[in-house]
Amino acid sequence: MVRASKLLITISALLCAATSVLAQACTTSSITLTQTVVSSWPGGAQYDAVLKNEGSRVVSDLTISSEAAAINSLWILEAQGTGRYHFPSYISSMAAGATVQFGYTAPSQVNFRVSSVVCAGSGPVESSDSASSTDSSAEPSSFATFVYSNATQNTFGLSTLRVTVPAGYKVVGGGGSIGFANLGAGGAQLAASYPVDETAWEAKGRTHTADAGPFNLVVWAFAIFDPNNEYEVKIFTESDTSAATTGSALGATISDPAFALSGGGVNTDHFVQATFPAEFNQWSATWTTDPLRGQPTVAAAWSVYAVGVRSRSSARTVTSTVRSANGSGSGAASATATVPAGFFVSGGGIQSFGGLIVALRPEPTDGFTATNVNPTGAQGTISLTAFAVGLSVSASSCANGECSSSSEPEVPPTTCSVAVSQTLRTTWTAGSETFRLYDVTLTNTGSVQVNSPSFFVRSSGQFQITQSWNVVSSTVSGQQVLSMPANTPLAAGASYTGAGYVVSAETTVALNACL
Repeated sequence: MVRASKLLITISALLCAATSVLAQACTTSSITLTQTVVSSWPGGAQYDAVLKNEGSRVVSDLTISSEAAAINSLWILEAQGTGRYHFPSYISSMAAGATVQFGYTAPSQVNFRVSSVVCAGSGPVESSDSASSTDSSAEPSSFATFVYSNATQNTFGLSTLRVTVPAGYKVVGGGGSIGFANLGAGGAQLAASYPVDETAWEAKGRTHTADAGPFNLVVWAFAIFDPNNEYEVKIFTESDTSAATTGSALGATISDPAFALSGGGVNTDHFVQATFPAEFNQWSATWTTDPLRGQPTVAAAWSVYAVGVRSRSSARTVTSTVRSANGSGSGAASATATVPAGFFVSGGGIQSFGGLIVALRPEPTDGFTATNVNPTGAQGTISLTAFAVGLSVSASSCANGECSSSSEPEVPPTTCSVAVSQTLRTTWTAGSETFRLYDVTLTNTGSVQVNSPSFFVRSSGQFQITQSWNVVSSTVSGQQVLSMPANTPLAAGASYTGAGYVVSAETTVALNACL
């Protein structure tokens, strides 16, 4: 079943059949939802809800969403993540004029909205406040990430589960999560989460003993809808067959700077302790010995994967960003990292400290949640860092894929005092081009706080920024500009570090403006 995380463009740019009649379009507005109270009691009530297809297209799936509402139980529809629900597998479609009824109990009536619709023969369409009543199939395919999942229940030992995306979609990231029907001896934790190819993602869960359990396993895949093959997805793999000892780290690197990191994973039959973006172009992972049994102490073979995406057109640039969040708790910990506005979540990861991983899953509002537990049952403090990877596509103002900056632009006057500096970390050659990786620091040298300072990137010749992280890329009057994320304050005397970019030429930086 499909989930749409969000879209950058309106429904008129999506891929339903072109028509000027609203009733014929594939839109969320063609689905109505009505609710009635069946019975109530102090502190709660039972509700019946009816979804009706008011359009003329056959709906093959839809997603309804709710925010900040507690649902005690729900039937007919299936939960997907937090606050999202969709058709179960036995409801294959909803014809024009047909209805689907579901029910739930909750402390009060839940304010649902139809957030995504899939019409037969088309891609997913998400609700949009600026949605047009007409559709244009002449537009190129839109760029967004969609979430697919598969689940199994009551499994034992080592269990593997795969989710395969439909034709026209390409997998760019994924995750997995464990649910328990019975915790058993030490419960179950994740043993793998990795890309099979651009059409599928797999996750593995395992218990500490063969008869412990049972447990439930869910696998997630982030995918882009690319029926016109406008983007290339490539999986970069690093494997170790040297009987690596427990705690060994392994990293897969995106060796081609034209690709933006979208996600990554690890495949081992043992317990995973870390799987995360270690660099702007590298995914790293660590496996560990079973803490309850003290074995195995070596792994026969295991692999780490980094997934990259690039546009096949020089008119568009794919940019990735990585965000992190920390969490801690007694016996278990969880944290959600969120990507900034303008980016779509495409993957995520975790560094676990003192526990094993039980969840790597998407959130409905541009976030990625990671959860770990202490399998021994001890209630001491454990912690983690959760990571969310996001993708964004922007139009390039560069001819033939190259930005020209031979004549330096006028730097507009600013009222803020921010020093911008960069350090060349490394260089490498790919084909006939030499690429440079710069680390950037912005320091507020003034006496007042400023917001989201931006800076020009300059070169004496042709150049192209192929990657950037912890900054947002844009163009101003045809010039390349990088900035701190929107609404990000920089206090007086403070510095913003951890940002950087990869470029195909030697460059300098100069302050543009502050908000």
